[in-house]
Amino acid sequence: MKPDTRPLVVWVDDHALAVFPGLDADLAGQQAMVMRSFQRVPLPGTVAQFDSYRQVAVVGGVSFESLVSRVERTASGTRLPVVAVMPRDAPPTGTPSFGPGVVDVLRPGAADVARRIVTMSTVPVVSIGRGPAAGSFQLLPAERKEPVIAIASSTGGTFVLSELLRRIPVGSATVLVAQHIDADFAGFFASWLSDTSRWPVDVVTSPQPCASGRLYVGTGGMNLQVGSGPIVSCVVPKGRFVPSGDVLLSGVAAVFGAAAVGVVLSGMGDDGAVGLSAIAAAGGRAFVQAPESALIASMPQAALTRTPRAVPIDPRDLVAALAGG
Repeated sequence: MKPDTRPLVVWVDDHALAVFPGLDADLAGQQAMVMRSFQRVPLPGTVAQFDSYRQVAVVGGVSFESLVSRVERTASGTRLPVVAVMPRDAPPTGTPSFGPGVVDVLRPGAADVARRIVTMSTVPVVSIGRGPAAGSFQLLPAERKEPVIAIASSTGGTFVLSELLRRIPVGSATVLVAQHIDADFAGFFASWLSDTSRWPVDVVTSPQPCASGRLYVGTGGMNLQVGSGPIVSCVVPKGRFVPSGDVLLSGVAAVFGAAAVGVVLSGMGDDGAVGLSAIAAAGGRAFVQAPESALIASMPQAALTRTPRAVPIDPRDLVAALAGG
């Protein structure tokens, strides 16, 4: 393979520079063009202007939770390899498993950082591949109605979500996702989710039938909801979580009853807890990401506290659990 001789652009934020002062000058010494993203993550439109360059993003955060959120937005909103810089107050041991697109994790005090970042810029960012072929197994026993899976996800859940969808045969269920994400990144997130999971993603901008075998996400800054018909639509949010997992899961419970499957993944806060309890009360199946496996355990723990009979499970095992009836 020929070496990539294109000029290099490195996107570096203020949080990474706070951990590694002088990193911008060191990168310039490595013949890299340094672009400061300050306290924002690299914007997709700006990144696209440098498509003819080799690029890499170096992303930090004021806390571990902030880092996870910023890394997810960068990875799901761009095609850049991402180098994550752990904050100074991060636990001294253990390296978090972020997901596709994150090519390296740097801890405070790491050596030869600039050269390491330049090397990571050559790592290709690819999708994580196709999941099982549609129809290769059933999600639920044949006598039961096709499941309608509603997923609430936030910080730390993006990569888990793509892995979960990759394991579900395309078209074998109806899937609706409420992923907390900035409105500016929602469209790019939908494209990234389709690339990494191989599910075609329908971005809901106006009311439409909730068709069998489809995957739905809402348009940026709106809540995705399900109503009788069944109809899937977007509404202006009223709460602090956007899109709201509670709105999505509660609507799925009301419309689909025992055919509903609720899943609450990693995230801060308690969004999804009310909706998951509604699914359980309607006779549907309730799952949470096992809190110990979540990067941020608050959401699954809150859901499990409200619905003790919800099943805590590693998301990699969820499809097998569903297939078991």
